Amino acid sequence: MAQKLFIFDADGTLRADCGGRPPLQPAEQVILPGVREKLSGIDWGQDALFAIASNQASVGRGLVTAELAHQMLFDLATEVTGFCHAGEAIRLCPHLPREKCQCRKPRPGMLLELKAFFNVKTAVFIGDAETDRLAAYRAGVEFIWAKDYFPIATF
Repeated sequence: MAQKLFIFDADGTLRADCGGRPPLQPAEQVILPGVREKLSGIDWGQDALFAIASNQASVGRGLVTAELAHQMLFDLATEVTGFCHAGEAIRLCPHLPREKCQCRKPRPGMLLELKAFFNVKTAVFIGDAETDRLAAYRAGVEFIWAKDYFPIATF
């Protein structure tokens, strides 16, 4: 049986944003209600595969290093699932919105890279923004709104 790949947006889906921006340091990273409870009950690596795809323009603005932003997303993944994931399961777009990269959602680059990395044909992307929904559509993956996937969370 093929495993299903679950790709999550980070900010507004797994963790709270900080006044319209991602957290810039570990102390600012706050997991949204209901996220840990739902995700820690899944047998990641056995029943399903976990990944994160997140726009992180704060890197492009020089507010946080790419290394720290990636480490925070890696720590977030470990904390919400209770499972230590491969660093390759974390994708972030460090570019500013005006840049014409292929990774920044709503473009599908990060989702396509994750599907290729895990060598899966099907995936689902869970997010909280229209850019997330469009990226999923463009990558040919199922989309679920975070508010529907984590029904007890406050969005």
